[in-house]
Amino acid sequence: SSGINAEWPLRPGEEKCSFSSDVSQIVADIADEGNVLKFKEQFGAGIQCAFAKLGGLKVGILAGEGEIDGKGALKASNFVQICQQTDIPLIFIQGDVTTSYTRELASLMRSVAIATVPKITLVTGNAAGHAYLAMCGGGLLPDLSYQWPGAKVTCDDGESDDVRSLDAWDCSSNMVCDDVILPGETRETLRLSLLAALAFRNTDLRTGTNSVLKF
Repeated sequence: SSGINAEWPLRPGEEKCSFSSDVSQIVADIADEGNVLKFKEQFGAGIQCAFAKLGGLKVGILAGEGEIDGKGALKASNFVQICQQTDIPLIFIQGDVTTSYTRELASLMRSVAIATVPKITLVTGNAAGHAYLAMCGGGLLPDLSYQWPGAKVTCDDGESDDVRSLDAWDCSSNMVCDDVILPGETRETLRLSLLAALAFRNTDLRTGTNSVLKF
């Protein structure tokens, strides 16, 4: 069990942290130092999966960058299922990520949709179409979702001439995401979001969805 009373280990110089746009580095920056275990690192492209600790809490992190291929989507689907079975919260990090709709991607979407563990989404780059949705975009009901100021959500995968994009501020004002956060605020924001989501699951306020009660 993840628990919610974990000690909060600070990192040296954390208040000055300047986060990279590379999703591998983002994973390293948000995780407790020395607490990242990668899952099937050499299998599939476009998505990385890792078990980690964030503020002493066990988490499963999925980080997307580039084009997610079928093997990458299948790996991610298996990873989500493992986290669901072992009651480990999920964090989705979306960089410049895209994909085509495949059977494997549909499997990932289903695994994310039915997962009842806490799910938190962070968009740091340009998340496009099916990839945005599969990595716990708004339609798959993350408990909380955030974007960096330069982030963007593109409504399709570039397969048509009419490509529409929403920047972070548009997403926030249209309730596509919950807030726009600075890179240096990311680790603390995710920690507090995990605590909120875990605490919510210990109350009687559940409404039949996976989302934290929002006011």
